[in-house]
Amino acid sequence: MNPEATSQSQTPIKRQVVGFVCRQFSLTERRACRLLVFWRSTQRHDRSSPREEKDLALKTRLRELAEQSPRSGYRRLYALLTREGRIANHKRVYRIYWAECLAVWERVQKPQVSAANQRWSIDFMSDQLASDRRFRVLNVVSDFTRECLIMHVGTSITGADVARLLTSVLAERAQPTRL
Repeated sequence: MNPEATSQSQTPIKRQVVGFVCRQFSLTERRACRLLVFWRSTQRHDRSSPREEKDLALKTRLRELAEQSPRSGYRRLYALLTREGRIANHKRVYRIYWAECLAVWERVQKPQVSAANQRWSIDFMSDQLASDRRFRVLNVVSDFTRECLIMHVGTSITGADVARLLTSVLAERAQPTRL
C-alpha cells in the first residue's frame, strides 16, 4: 500500500486484501484482520453513505438558489427551501452551504482619497487622570496627508466648541469635500 495515500483512500484496498486472504487461506474476516493488523471497522463501514445520495438533490437545488440570489446566506436559502416544501434540517443546509463554498465574501473598500483636503476625519478620545477626573481629546486629521489639524483637550467639549474649532481651521485651509 502507498504510505503517502490517506487512510480513506486505502480502505477499499484493505477490503480487497482481506477478502483475498480470506478466500486464499480459508480464514474468517476477524482472523484475517488480526493477522494483517487492520481494524475490522475498515471492512464494515462503507464511505458511500445514503446521506450523500440524499444530499445530492439538496446540493443541486442549493446551488441553483445561490446562483439566483448570490448575496443570500444559508438562512435565507434554508427559508426558500422550506417554502418549496423541501424538508431539510437547517444544520444540514449549513453544512452543505459551506462544503459547496456558496458563501460570498466581498469586502467593501472605502473610496480612497487622492488629494489633500478631500476628506477629514473627526475623532473623540477620552481618558482619566490620576485624580479620577475624566478628560476628552478632539482630533481632526486629514486623511490624505495624515496631518493633525486639531487636537483640543478639555474636560467637557461641547458642540459649540467643535463648531468654533472647525471654523477656525476652515479660515486657514480649504474646505474638505467630506468630513
